[in-house]
Amino acid sequence: MNTSTPKDEQLSFLLDQKRCPSCKKVLPITEFHIARGRYDGRRYCCKSCASSIKKNYYRKNYLGSTFRNLKDRARKKNIPVEVTVEYLKSIYPDDMICPVLGIKMEVGDKNRNVNSPSIDEIIKVGKFYKKLLEEIEDGSKAN
Repeated sequence: MNTSTPKDEQLSFLLDQKRCPSCKKVLPITEFHIARGRYDGRRYCCKSCASSIKKNYYRKNYLGSTFRNLKDRARKKNIPVEVTVEYLKSIYPDDMICPVLGIKMEVGDKNRNVNSPSIDEIIKVGKFYKKLLEEIEDGSKAN
């Protein structure tokens, strides 16, 4: 025997769905990431909007995010990081044209964008030029 009332069915329906304030859509609760600290146990915006927000943040804060990742990788390999994020910002081209290759750099998805700038490459190039300058100076001193 079914003991649920029409009101219980309405409440069940409401608990199974949620409105995303970003896209204004009412979606199934499964379309929201879990957030144990929130009153309903789900994040405030849907998975699709959360993905867009994260991508936009990454594009705006590319160097800071990438620098933190560089420091983490260097720490794991026990390699000292000799540059600062301020230094990288000072040498990062405003026009997004790579100073070495002359191609337009595009900040984007890690796996899909071949023209995405890399701090590791900046450091390698910087060390290459530093070594090249040292060799030039040594050559001019010998003459």
